[in-house]
Amino acid sequence: MRFVLFAEGHTERAVPELLSRWLNPRLSRPVGIQLVRLQGSAEFRKGIRDRVRHHLESPAAAEVLACIGLLDLYGASLPQDPGGGAPEWVQRGTVELEALVDSDRFRMFYAVHEVEAWLLSQPSVFPREVVARLQRYSKAPELVDGTHPPAKVLSNAYLGALKRDYRKVTDGTNLLRRLDPEVVHRACPNFGLMLNTMLAIAKSNGL
Repeated sequence: MRFVLFAEGHTERAVPELLSRWLNPRLSRPVGIQLVRLQGSAEFRKGIRDRVRHHLESPAAAEVLACIGLLDLYGASLPQDPGGGAPEWVQRGTVELEALVDSDRFRMFYAVHEVEAWLLSQPSVFPREVVARLQRYSKAPELVDGTHPPAKVLSNAYLGALKRDYRKVTDGTNLLRRLDPEVVHRACPNFGLMLNTMLAIAKSNGL
């Protein structure tokens, strides 16, 4: 049995393993997480309905627990700012894309405001020269907003401490592999919601 995770970038190649490390110890037997990458939020919105249907109507569809969508809230192609900040953005985007796909086996989630917020929850995974510059973000990394998003925070920290830029794909992928998912779960409510939902779906299928 497996989940199919639809995501938008190259950094997200490390996300299935991160999710599995939290999810599988809580199940009677492990499940897989298959990553399907759609490059950028515009392609994600354009292709998500057909790609989900392809997996849910394939000969192997009985093995799919659910399809999970994941986008960075920062840069997401939402049609109009609803006001009210991140919670309203997340709610509007979730409702819109779940309605677009129109399947009870699809759930949509957002990294608020970027996957890099998950990294900010655990400064100890960073090079020691960078750690002190990130400590203040660790308790509530999802509050690092879209005007100065998490990847920019990391870029500034790397430039200041290491005299080089943060490399989103190379550094981001390696750092995601070092994270403790339970720490992220506690610090990032939207990440926690995604994992809790996946756990409930798996358990409802007898796992």
